[in-house]
Amino acid sequence: MDYALLDELVTTQKKTDAPKSKKAQYNAEMVKLLTVEGFSERAEYYLRAGAGFSGALPFVEYIKPLSVEERSNRISALITGSMFRGDDKPNAFRYAISLLGYSITWFLDDHTLLIEMIKVIPSLAYNKDKHLLKDAPKVVEKTFLKHLKSDTILPPLYSLGLKDIFIKEFRNVMVNIVSLIPSQSDAKGFVLLWLKNPQQPDVISAEKEPKTESEEHNTDSPAIIRDSAEDESKPASPVPADYKKYDVRELGQVASEAEVFAGRLRASIRFFAETQKESEHRREKIDALERELASVKRRAEESASVIERLEKENTEANGTISDLRIQLLDAKRKNDEQAHQLDAMRQDIEKLNSVISVFSADKQNSQSEQLNAIASKLKAEYVDFKEAEQDSMTLDLGENFRCQLQSVFRILAKAGIDVEKR
Repeated sequence: MDYALLDELVTTQKKTDAPKSKKAQYNAEMVKLLTVEGFSERAEYYLRAGAGFSGALPFVEYIKPLSVEERSNRISALITGSMFRGDDKPNAFRYAISLLGYSITWFLDDHTLLIEMIKVIPSLAYNKDKHLLKDAPKVVEKTFLKHLKSDTILPPLYSLGLKDIFIKEFRNVMVNIVSLIPSQSDAKGFVLLWLKNPQQPDVISAEKEPKTESEEHNTDSPAIIRDSAEDESKPASPVPADYKKYDVRELGQVASEAEVFAGRLRASIRFFAETQKESEHRREKIDALERELASVKRRAEESASVIERLEKENTEANGTISDLRIQLLDAKRKNDEQAHQLDAMRQDIEKLNSVISVFSADKQNSQSEQLNAIASKLKAEYVDFKEAEQDSMTLDLGENFRCQLQSVFRILAKAGIDVEKR
């Protein structure tokens, strides 16, 4: 959800005149936000802050695909929220009028939204001083009348199951506002007719503009006068017993109502023609969807075959994995046994090393003792040698040296160092 984009969009000045791309961006982001968070406090803030872009369109697009019950819950959350309960009545009124238009053009089979707007609009149309909002006629013209199409059906107000007090208040307020709109459009005339005749359904006709009240009661109608003059010039015909005289005013009213009925009939014919065209268009869409469904089924069958093959391969792979797992467990067991044997051997080696260390120490001690013993025995010979070392060599001295060397070799031989045998 791109809240940064929404924050940027709602700060746009003159939202009504903003580019279509920016309005589309806002609508898309709002529908996303409402779909993800529902009618949260943050969603309500963005709806209120960006209402100038396209009125209530984002909210209507959000509730359109919902079930009737879910839609009713969202509408209740909206009208009980801060948008309709706050002090900003002009914006609340503008939003309610926008919802009124969509309730008639978008929800032909569900009048929940229309009923709720009929209830709240009268209280939103007046300011704190009980005066009609200054821009109310302009808002109704731009936000409601201009959005009504030539085949829009205005449902009878008394068919909605509302209490008379709600219908009367709504009619009084809307008749007051619509009457203040300066333009004389088909939509304006038929909305007034809808409000003043709440029992009958009305269809807006773009072919003929409804007559104003002054036209309906105009006694100077050429057609009426001509017919009256011709009647006077003709001989009197027998008058039936139940004959009722109608004055020109009543005949003008009848003619006006006939023209309105003809307009409704023409609009109904156009509506049914467009409905048939739309039905054909939908039939084409259905055929295309059926073809697409057949294609999807074919792809699904191919996918099922692939899945079956993969499942078989997966089963075989699982069998191989099971075998490898058994082999791995066996190898692990052997490894543990060898590790145990290795530990035992390591302990034996440590014991032997200890024994060797002891023997080595004893050997070194024995060698030291033996060397010391040899050195002790050779000491006397060494002393004699040192005394005669500086003397001149004589026959006697040489004989002595020979005797000393023989003594030394005998001492070494007794100590185990037999030079002669080595």
